[in-house]
Amino acid sequence: MKKHPGTNAWIVVIVIVTICLAFFRISSVRYYQNHEQFSHEGDAFRIREDALASNDVGAHPRTLAKFTEEPLRANQNYVEHPDENYAEQILFYQKAILLDATAEIDTVAPLERSPELDGTPVRNVILTTWRSGSTFLGDLMISHPRTFYHYEPLLPFGINRVRADWKGGSLTTNATVALKLLKDLMMCRYANLSDYLEFGKSHIYLMTHNEALWPRCRRLVPDSELSGYAQDIRNDADPASFVDRTSRVPLYDNSLCFDARFLSRLCAMFPVQAIKTVRLGLAAAEPLISDPRMNLRVLLLVRDPRGTMESRRHRDWCPGNADCDDPVKLCGDLIADYHAAEVLTRKYPGKVRVERYEDFSTDLENSVPKIFKFLRLAFTNTTKNFLESHTKVNVGGVSSTFRDSKRAPFEWRYKLSLEEIDLVQRPCRKAMKLWGYKLMNTTEIRTKLNMDEFNPLVNGYKLPFV
Repeated sequence: MKKHPGTNAWIVVIVIVTICLAFFRISSVRYYQNHEQFSHEGDAFRIREDALASNDVGAHPRTLAKFTEEPLRANQNYVEHPDENYAEQILFYQKAILLDATAEIDTVAPLERSPELDGTPVRNVILTTWRSGSTFLGDLMISHPRTFYHYEPLLPFGINRVRADWKGGSLTTNATVALKLLKDLMMCRYANLSDYLEFGKSHIYLMTHNEALWPRCRRLVPDSELSGYAQDIRNDADPASFVDRTSRVPLYDNSLCFDARFLSRLCAMFPVQAIKTVRLGLAAAEPLISDPRMNLRVLLLVRDPRGTMESRRHRDWCPGNADCDDPVKLCGDLIADYHAAEVLTRKYPGKVRVERYEDFSTDLENSVPKIFKFLRLAFTNTTKNFLESHTKVNVGGVSSTFRDSKRAPFEWRYKLSLEEIDLVQRPCRKAMKLWGYKLMNTTEIRTKLNMDEFNPLVNGYKLPFV
């Protein structure tokens, strides 16, 4: 059969188009790789040659491929950062990490929920007060590998609580400012947060608990950049700018960690946004709960005031601050949160949950899956491993989350004197009754001298909001 004269030309065109489409698809694929497969060499972020597994994750395909040892090229210029390529490299790397964390992730928090893909993230907020077990619960929450964690974002408010009338009164100016800050963070709008970011440079705890951010945004400063100001850096005591660990150890530049443009893009990759704060009362959070655009759930965590007050004694920032060292203030907040929970759990069914620290901590096997279900988080092996490693023995100082979870809630019985226990109990009778905590008869205990027999939880008590 005689071929048409243009047939060969069309075949060539089709082959070229097919090759171009294949190249475009490969170049746009989001690769995944473990953290150990990346290494700093000078100021270049390089990737070792390792085969990538082939699999499909929703609309985000992965393919078998290899990267060369050449540094990745940036398409955008971050003028505030010494290396214009570095930000793009980190963002690329984070996309790879997110895809790697898919083996056990269910459909509740797919990547399609991320703001980057015009999705609506799962948003969760833990509310409590100082020294009530929230750091452990927050760390447990970020064991879910697709969570972007905003740790204590109300730190700029100092040792002060942000309150509102639980009966539905108007918000204070502080509450209005606090809610705008929380909303901007959960919407990844860092361009609105210049004061917050400036504060964070001297209070790096705002960022260091965010495992998706802090380990990756610090840039290794090459020796070539240290000439002329190296001595100044070594004498700089501000850890937000540089970390000078020992002589001859390279310094780290943290400026990218406070770059609004970079943070907005990184945050927007995550389908789960989480906040933990000890400064906001439940009633004050209602505007966030009621906003359907937020897709928000709130977990209120409460603790026996005797345990809270005992734990606060170890913190040097607490004495002299009434919102922290006055049991009257503490128990007033417990009463207000109780009544707010009564109202809000009925008004917004399924959006507000209450947990006592003692119940949660002593029955992790049953309580954690229920909490994760409420927060719309998959209960993965990562979370199981976290629980296994953090709940058996006490390790570290007062801020450590490695605790014997069954003993930790009741250690106050052995650390407070009977007089100190009375000082907490007197103004807290109403709050303790509402929350199901038993008053200790210190006279009787003094006679028997057996703290082990005292159970501070009222037998048969059940939270009325569950």
